[in-house]
Amino acid sequence: MSDGLLSEIKAQRRKNTRLLFVTLLISLPLFLILVGKPVEIQVYPVEARAEANIEFITGFGIPLQTQYLVFSDATEFMISSPGFTAEKALYEKSAETSVIEVSLKPLPGLVIVEVDGSANFEIHVPSLGLRSKTRSFQFEAPAGALAIEIDGPNIQKLVKNIEVLGRGLEQIVAVELKEVRGSIALTVVPSHATVSLDSVQVNGEDGRYQFKAAVGDHTINIAADGYVSNVLEVYADESSEVRLDTITLKPKSVQVTLASRPAKATVLIDGKYLGETPLSLSLMPLRDYRYQVRKSGFEPVLGNLEVELGKDIARDIVLAKERYTVNVEVFPASKVILNGVEKGVSSIDLMVSAGDIISAEKAGYATEEFLIPAVKLEDRNIRFRLIEADRKLFVESPDIEEVEGVTLLKLEGRTFGVPDNLRLLMQSYVPDLYVSDTVITAEAYARFSGGDVDGDVGQLPQNKINWQDAALYCNWLSERLALRPFYIFGEVRGVNTISFDQNSNGFRMPTLGEWVVLMSAGSPEKIQMYPWGEKYLDIPRGIGNLAGRELGQYSSATMQHYVDNYAGLSPVKSFRPNALNLYDLVGNVREWLHDAAVENTEYFGAAYGIQHRTLGSSYLGASPEALESIAVGSAIYGADDLGFRVVRTIR
Repeated sequence: MSDGLLSEIKAQRRKNTRLLFVTLLISLPLFLILVGKPVEIQVYPVEARAEANIEFITGFGIPLQTQYLVFSDATEFMISSPGFTAEKALYEKSAETSVIEVSLKPLPGLVIVEVDGSANFEIHVPSLGLRSKTRSFQFEAPAGALAIEIDGPNIQKLVKNIEVLGRGLEQIVAVELKEVRGSIALTVVPSHATVSLDSVQVNGEDGRYQFKAAVGDHTINIAADGYVSNVLEVYADESSEVRLDTITLKPKSVQVTLASRPAKATVLIDGKYLGETPLSLSLMPLRDYRYQVRKSGFEPVLGNLEVELGKDIARDIVLAKERYTVNVEVFPASKVILNGVEKGVSSIDLMVSAGDIISAEKAGYATEEFLIPAVKLEDRNIRFRLIEADRKLFVESPDIEEVEGVTLLKLEGRTFGVPDNLRLLMQSYVPDLYVSDTVITAEAYARFSGGDVDGDVGQLPQNKINWQDAALYCNWLSERLALRPFYIFGEVRGVNTISFDQNSNGFRMPTLGEWVVLMSAGSPEKIQMYPWGEKYLDIPRGIGNLAGRELGQYSSATMQHYVDNYAGLSPVKSFRPNALNLYDLVGNVREWLHDAAVENTEYFGAAYGIQHRTLGSSYLGASPEALESIAVGSAIYGADDLGFRVVRTIR
């Protein structure tokens, strides 16, 4: 083998050795990590953690910064820290957690009491049961608050309150004895009150105290639960006894809260008004108070408040409704029901309270109810007058309605005899109605049309409109009261149509029969030829705006024997109303009717018609035919002397 080949073999061996060494260096930590389990040890309290020392007792592991990598199935640690007791901790590798929590107990502290003074004394540590008469007294005490008492026959008692640091630390408590040559005596009320001299409690018996005091100023504190504490400043000299007057503590006021259901009830304490519930007030203890809680419609609640020292009072008072007897009588006699329970037939006595509901029921009549008010009834007699079911809506409807400048009067439905000349044009009854007390004014119509109306013109009748425009106004007025429109506007094969909904409660123009009832003040069978009688020439002055002689300069068709002071339209209500309090049924303008100008076999007549009927006289009326009570006409278009009024069925 040549030297060159031998050198090459040696070099390769060195390279392999280095590679094996590097591989071991890399593999060993990985092996340890895979085989071992990291464990974190948390030391408490926090003060012990900074200087904690952790050692392995049994098992094998490696410290890794804040953790330990353990390999043994069970590893025991010893944890210690200066000032704390050492503790052992066992960790089993099979445990699910990887955290060990260790609490170290602080070592007791060393307390040294150093006493300065020549008088006899005794040191007493009550919590540890220690006593000593040595001037330098040493003892161990656990960390925390500690009271040390020093007392003797000729010294003022002292109490030293210290906070023991523990953890083996040394603390020196220096005490200077205060020799006493005087004393203080006092009596306190209540007898169980505690008395402290310069913050040190002294002993007494049955409220009488006598204790030694060093020469100088002192603070005496007297306290008891439920009382206002009293603090006295006294001076004790060396040769005498300080005897104080009896000291009586003042009780603390007690908070009293009164609530009621329902709230806002009146509260009286010992007969004096103090407010309404919920109420919070302060009362002095050690006495009884008489209270009353009152509310209209409820039974009063009376009771006693026994106010004790230091004990606040809260009362929640439930008021019962006040009950009393009422007599219920119903016409006609019917069943009487109280809060949904039948009680009998009227007349009947019932026991009631505020909020109760009494109702009366009878077949064919509308049920009536009465709510017992919160205020006690003075009149204990409750009377019902039942209304037939089909009349209830009418009876409860207001007598007058106002809508968009139109005043509507309630008119009760009725049956009547039909004049012979009208038998083919009207029915013999009218339903319950609301009727406008005048024809529709220009001001009222402008609210619908949006037109401008001067003040003087606003109260004139709206004229020059056709029947279709009047129907549109009626539907608009219905919508203002959320009523179902009466007139139905449609189109058939390109032709506009107008029909009606006879079951509607919306506004419409009156039928011929309804207008006759209005004109006759409710008695068509008594209607005369003319509104004023049977004779044309007997017309009284001021009955309405007709074609009097003041119209002569404008028209030859006038009545020279009549004067009304208007040559044209007059404002509505310019002349007296009829017995139904309706205006303008005589003169001023004729009125559109709902009826189509055909024979009428139904209440509302034909559904369609080109011409519609008109009724009444106008300011242009002068001939006997034009002034008749029932001057029936027809028209297609509007005219100077043609207006309309509105009605609606109450349903």
